[in-house]
Amino acid sequence: MLAAGAAGAAAVTAFMYASRWLAGVPLGSAVRWLGAILGLEGTAGAAAGGAVLVAMAFVWALLYARIGHRLPGEGVVQGVAYGVGVWLLSTVLLWPALALVHPFSVTPGLFALGLAGAKGSVASMLAHGAYGAVIVRMLGSRG
Repeated sequence: MLAAGAAGAAAVTAFMYASRWLAGVPLGSAVRWLGAILGLEGTAGAAAGGAVLVAMAFVWALLYARIGHRLPGEGVVQGVAYGVGVWLLSTVLLWPALALVHPFSVTPGLFALGLAGAKGSVASMLAHGAYGAVIVRMLGSRG
């Protein structure tokens, strides 16, 4: 389980760095924003925000291990759908709710468009799809 979460987090990170290189997607907005919610700024805020995202990678992997057998599809297709579902839940409900609890001048908004624009939002969605594919390969299809 821990290996799947770690591998999934590594996949998201690698995908986002590749997106920066290939498409000029800005990096770091999400980790800095999460760090600011924790009351930290600069390098400490980015590190704390990154730690939150890695912790969530483990939580989402654990959730997949528990409910994956109830999800439609099989194999990598199921994993990609799960990862995109995680992204939707996060960017439509969780992040906007966090912004309401702790408002800042920069808020993620719907689909986290306020953090890195449309390019960043699409890259994040695709990265989460890669995350889901990785955790399914690590944990096995639950379909």
